[in-house]
Amino acid sequence: MNPLTLGLDACFEVLFPQRCVICGRPAAASGSPGPTGRIRPPGLRPWDVTGLCDGCRRDLRPDPVLREPGAGDEDLLFAGGRASGESLVRLVGAMKYHGVRGAALHLGALVAAAVAAAGFDRTTTLVPVPLHPLRRRARGFNQAALLARVAAAERDIACGDVLTRRRATGQQAKLAADDPLRERNVGGAFVAPRAPAGAGPLVLVDDLITSGATVRAAAAALRSAGWRVAGAAGAGLAAGRDDPAAGS
Repeated sequence: MNPLTLGLDACFEVLFPQRCVICGRPAAASGSPGPTGRIRPPGLRPWDVTGLCDGCRRDLRPDPVLREPGAGDEDLLFAGGRASGESLVRLVGAMKYHGVRGAALHLGALVAAAVAAAGFDRTTTLVPVPLHPLRRRARGFNQAALLARVAAAERDIACGDVLTRRRATGQQAKLAADDPLRERNVGGAFVAPRAPAGAGPLVLVDDLITSGATVRAAAAALRSAGWRVAGAAGAGLAAGRDDPAAGS
C-alpha cells in the first residue's frame, strides 16, 4: 500500500472512528487484516476499509475445511472457511446487500487460506463466479471478483474473469440447502469461451458455498468449453448438506 493510501486510511480512522460492521462495537485500530493490509486490488477504493472489533476478528480467523470430490457430478474439491459462524454470514451479507466493499479484505483472506489448504498451487487461475450484468450494475461490484483478487494477490497466483452469466437467476440464498430448485435455478446460466491450448487448471471462487449448485453449474460451462476445473474455494463452506449457510 502506498504512503498516500496509508495516510488516507489514518485520516479516516481519526475523523470517522469506525464501529465493527458485524456487531457494532468499537472497531480495532486497523480495519485491514494481516497481509491484505498492503493490498488494494482493482475494485477497492482507498476508503474501503472495514472495521472489525477484536472479538469478531478472532471469529474470522482462517479455519479452512475441505469437501472431497464425490460420485457423479460432484467431482470438485471444495474448500472454504467454516460457514456455520454467524460473524462470517453477517459480514458476507454486509458486503453483498449493504455495499461494504472493504469486507473483501477479510473475506478474501479466508479464500486465500482455503486455496492454500486445498493445495491449489501457482499453476492454477482463480475464476470468480460472475453476476448477471443487471445485478452487477445494481450492486456496483461483484463480491466474488473482489474476493478472488484479494486471494490471488495473497497467494501470488493468477486471477481471471473467464465466465459470463448469460441468464439472470433467483438468489440461491433464499432457497434451502437441499432444495432441488438450486440446481434448476443455475443450470445453463453460465457460458465460457473455448480454452486455449495448454491452459492451466481453474479454481472457481464464490463467497459462501452451501450445496455447491452454483459452482457446479459454472464448472460445467467451463468444462464444456475445454477448460480444466480443479475445484472451488469460498470464504465459507458448508461441510455437509445440513450445515447452516446462505450461499451457492
